Amino acid sequence: MKNLPGIFNDVIGPVMRGPSSSHTAASWRIARIGLNILNEPLKKALIEFDKNGAWAPNYREQGTTMGIDGGLLALEITDERMKVADSYAREKGITIEYKISSFPTSHANTVRLTLTGISQKKVQIIAVSLGGGSFEIRSVNGFQVQLCGDLYGIIIFT
Repeated sequence: MKNLPGIFNDVIGPVMRGPSSSHTAASWRIARIGLNILNEPLKKALIEFDKNGAWAPNYREQGTTMGIDGGLLALEITDERMKVADSYAREKGITIEYKISSFPTSHANTVRLTLTGISQKKVQIIAVSLGGGSFEIRSVNGFQVQLCGDLYGIIIFT
């Protein structure tokens, strides 16, 4: 279904913290949705970028770690703690590891998140940044989905 253009995301741009809407804002949104899918307090996260993708060579410089860390910590994107989200995670006893890996992708801005909760529940999410802060979750635990965060969705685990 084609969405109508929105004045904020399509014309002005998303409310975000820089430096990059694709790398910072979208990664924050992906992480926040991932945390919602996990549906319990986070204990550890493994964040992987494909070695041939666009994020692998510059994910630190473009603010991707700040976005993902802040999203996984449930910080608002405008929260001043976003700048020190990595140390805030350590204070809370949450481990967030970044790794360059090799996995099948169909988009240059693909990220794979493996999130583990305090009860050892795990979810694996594959998502892409589509530019301008937009994103799409394409897989949850190996099942294809299409979640963009613009509509409510229900995921049932059995």
